[in-house]
Amino acid sequence: MSNLLNDDELRTWAKQVKRALFDASITKIEEAALIRPDIHTRKPRKDDSPFRPSGDYLVVSAPCASWTRGRQFTIELYRDGRARWAGPDASVREMYLHLCKVHPRWRVPPHGNVPMCVVLRERNGWEGEVWRYAFPIAHEAAALELVNLSEPCAGNDVLACQPFRPRNALTFGSWSLELDYLREEDAKRAAENSRSGYMAYHNHSETAGAELESLLKQAKESGLNHWAGDSIKSGVNVWKARVTLCENGKDIAGIDLSC
Repeated sequence: MSNLLNDDELRTWAKQVKRALFDASITKIEEAALIRPDIHTRKPRKDDSPFRPSGDYLVVSAPCASWTRGRQFTIELYRDGRARWAGPDASVREMYLHLCKVHPRWRVPPHGNVPMCVVLRERNGWEGEVWRYAFPIAHEAAALELVNLSEPCAGNDVLACQPFRPRNALTFGSWSLELDYLREEDAKRAAENSRSGYMAYHNHSETAGAELESLLKQAKESGLNHWAGDSIKSGVNVWKARVTLCENGKDIAGIDLSC
């Protein structure tokens, strides 16, 4: 079975991206984003990096958001599930980061057989680093449940720059857990080539998703399916890739997302 998207699946994905841009307030009306009818082809070059997409792609074009300085940008959607943003200046990166923050599932083709991973992104201002933990999208529900349980800490007024992702997102004392998605191939490559600080910045695991599901199931059965904050010593907690279930200040179960 081919992992490449056919024409109909590519156009359905483009419609999803168009809707996501509107839901994220990047476009003021959904019709502002245009799906160009023709499918183009980019041939690979000898000097291309492995991260530069090639092959057949469909183009979605739209005016830049009102809170940026750019005028027009495009998103190229490829048959292999990759996406490439292009535009006049740094506004493109700001919009891309904003869309990934508020509507991360835009990059998951709604139909087709492209292997995808769900990614938990831990932003830790105490260590000044960001770590990503990827596992198969079959365990997406567990990842979403954990993100919904978690309680972000703003640190030193880190939310003052909204709707942008603030430049000082690693302000001392801030912490958050966010959801993202990657193609399985990209997640594995990122983990294999990851730099390390306090620990590896990119991680991929085939088993972490199932282990997380099991831990959250135990939390429900124990009546501990809530966030264990500073004042509540029982519940679920995440810190430096470690997801723990604690009761009365003592850990009774735990898993490591970085393994």
